[in-house]
Amino acid sequence: MKNQPLKIILSKFDEKRFGIRTAHAANITQENLREVMDFCKANQVVFLVARCETNQLRAVHSMQREGFLLMDTLIRYSVEVDKIAEAPDIEMFPVLPVQAGEEDAVRAVALEVFRGFRSHYHADERLNPEKCDGIYASIACEACLNKEKTSIVHVCKIDGEIVGFDILNSPSLGVGEGVLKAIALSVQKQGVGHSFASPKKAWYQSQGALVAFGPTQITNIAAQKQLISQNYLPYDSIYTFHKWFD
Repeated sequence: MKNQPLKIILSKFDEKRFGIRTAHAANITQENLREVMDFCKANQVVFLVARCETNQLRAVHSMQREGFLLMDTLIRYSVEVDKIAEAPDIEMFPVLPVQAGEEDAVRAVALEVFRGFRSHYHADERLNPEKCDGIYASIACEACLNKEKTSIVHVCKIDGEIVGFDILNSPSLGVGEGVLKAIALSVQKQGVGHSFASPKKAWYQSQGALVAFGPTQITNIAAQKQLISQNYLPYDSIYTFHKWFD
């Protein structure tokens, strides 16, 4: 697999939450690491979230020498969209696109599910845990309010109450991607997660996506089992590092 181009941006989302100048960098290699460091210096970055593929060991070693700390490892699964499978022996629940006014209910599910979740944010002892708890709720709420045609939030309801959501997007031509998914603790292991498979497949097809990706933490075995049950297979893996410049 060829190296993907470096992506580096200032994160207004994180700066607003944590009150510090933050940058995100992806696709780091040994060859572009200096460019990342120069960007952070030029923009007075205090906190950097840095990602690289796990096969970039030279970059990993260089980052470690520069004081980068490993926070988590992501594994990405992929599937051809027309091969996304449902679970025929499991009861399906109603899934529809989120409607205006439902963002607070989606936020509530995210707050419950991701409270104390061992994300790369929570793994960093320098970040306030309470502020970390709200990150995924904010992502979910903003996704509900997003009017872009290349993204959607599906919600699952039981007795009229939202008990889960699945955020999808189509970041480039022919590609679909799962962004964030959560199932309320009270209904987990009841088939709610599998209920999103058919609507997800249909939406990806409506976007012209041929292949879909599903990222999750390498320690999230339950999510990986569900992806595998829907015919996803391992595609690649990514390290997440943090670097503090203060």
